[in-house]
Amino acid sequence: MVSSEAISSTFSPAAWGIFDVPRKIAIIRLRWPVVIVCSYLLLYSRGGWFDPIMIHGFLLLYLLSNAALYLVDEKLFASSYFHTPLVIFDTLFLTVSLAVSGQTSADFYIACFLTIALSCICHDFRGLMVVTALAPLLYGYSLFQTTEVYDPSIYLRLPFLFVSSLFYGYFAQLERVKKTLRKQAEQVVQNMAMIHKAKSEFLSVMSHELRTRLTWSWAMRS
Repeated sequence: MVSSEAISSTFSPAAWGIFDVPRKIAIIRLRWPVVIVCSYLLLYSRGGWFDPIMIHGFLLLYLLSNAALYLVDEKLFASSYFHTPLVIFDTLFLTVSLAVSGQTSADFYIACFLTIALSCICHDFRGLMVVTALAPLLYGYSLFQTTEVYDPSIYLRLPFLFVSSLFYGYFAQLERVKKTLRKQAEQVVQNMAMIHKAKSEFLSVMSHELRTRLTWSWAMRS
């Protein structure tokens, strides 16, 4: 039978060519743009929900939360029980940052929804890169075509779409790859079990044939 280590090395994410860096480093690097965009949204907020001291306190904690990930064991990043709560926390923080910033509108919410949905349903990493690159470009083009005068801080929406697509698309690809690897590993185990069964049956038949011939040979001699 094939060991689990052999299966993991054969069907590792690196073998797929999707992720070129360890998962821990990839997740931390993806969170930095999220942290930076949220920080700018809160710093340039016009909602007046929180005073500046509270905003700076939130931002400091958010920065420290990502810096603290460098101290977390690499093995935890392979578990969905670790990075799923992380994605939920970042989603809440992104939502609050948008709401507090006072720069959201119906068209931007639609653009965000479509961007995240498309990035999550992409079946390969190249498709994700296309969505990630086109989303801010198309929205920026539509934004520049309007005659309405916007506050300069409104253009923070463009990197927000880029970061959101890359962030959520990465985790969607991660789950898709894990599911595919699990199925392929199960298939390998089943194939090896069938080979082992066929081998055992073949040896059993050969052993029976040899015993029959030996018995017949001894009977003829006697």
